[in-house]
Amino acid sequence: MLVSPSANRVYARTASALTVAPAALTGGLTPALMLVGAAAAGVCLALALVGFAVGFWVRDHVRGLLLALGIWFVLLFGIDLLLLALAGSAWASRHADVWAFPLMINPLSALRVTMVFAFERTAPAGIGTGPVVGWWLEHAGVWLTVVVTGWITGMFAISVAGARRRVDL
Repeated sequence: MLVSPSANRVYARTASALTVAPAALTGGLTPALMLVGAAAAGVCLALALVGFAVGFWVRDHVRGLLLALGIWFVLLFGIDLLLLALAGSAWASRHADVWAFPLMINPLSALRVTMVFAFERTAPAGIGTGPVVGWWLEHAGVWLTVVVTGWITGMFAISVAGARRRVDL
């Protein structure tokens, strides 16, 4: 069964509200915190749509759950650990933009980089950045919006294709 877009918006708003509600109730709500809540809701929605896509394409429920968990773990840890293993190599130093590309297209990594370098204003000390990575760090909020929107759109399209395949529409 396909969830309506209005239900997805309700889920995203609920996730956003749960992220910022404690600060709002105690009088600590700031514009930056509202942006963090919106970003967290967007990433939450993108990952929920990954689950929908897997659920529509994998017929066995246990295998679908395991695949969805595997995708989540790869997005959460796998890409970062692989890139961390490659970080000290001469190749990674020479090709910083290529090395950072998997981080740039991963919504969880893009959220982490945005939080650390854009909202917290942490300086990327000691990293040799190429032009693409430099642009990403300067426009982290814009890039996070593009990545999350792309993941949401892509996973929704894959979910719809899986739902049509399943019911033979």
